[in-house]
Amino acid sequence: MRTLKYGFFGEDIAQQLFLENYLLQLPLILNDQVAFVRDVDFKLKGHNKSNVIKLLSDAVQIGLSQYHQDVFFVGVDSDDERMTEHKKQYLQITEQVSLAHRDKTFIFIPVQCIEHWLLYLKFKREHPNSNKNEKYEQIARADAKKKMYGNARPVMDKQMGIVANCTQNMDIEWLVERSESFRHFHCQLIDFLTDKDTKTSR
Repeated sequence: MRTLKYGFFGEDIAQQLFLENYLLQLPLILNDQVAFVRDVDFKLKGHNKSNVIKLLSDAVQIGLSQYHQDVFFVGVDSDDERMTEHKKQYLQITEQVSLAHRDKTFIFIPVQCIEHWLLYLKFKREHPNSNKNEKYEQIARADAKKKMYGNARPVMDKQMGIVANCTQNMDIEWLVERSESFRHFHCQLIDFLTDKDTKTSR
């Protein structure tokens, strides 16, 4: 098994925890070929979308070059329910990453925000045998946060507890089938991990 040290630069703790638990569980569907370890020494934070977009090029450079991380993840909420907008934002953000680092940088852009991915996982956890195909992306961002946390502006400790609980034992392949924006991100990483020759085609 190979171990990959990764950096993360995103908007908030919910994105960070989602990514962390996703990467912890990803080896289960890859037959334990790889393990991810977050670089806890990398302290740069984005805090909001505008800062992430403004600073991501430097963040990627610092993480991969100065901290010698193996891969780097960038999290940005799309703030829009349309996949066409998602694709547009993905291309714009990708262009900000230098060509030298692009093959090791993975960008996830939840439609509309990370809470929409979390809502899918919450539904799966509460209705494990249901085949109902919910479409959470149509829910307004504030309403999605209320559904997740009970409040559109949750206290961080409560938010962290809910996200951690929701993302433990996540059914990754089920989420891939439900969320197109998550599938886009997941497939980037799977291509990179399973066939190095495909990574430049992202």
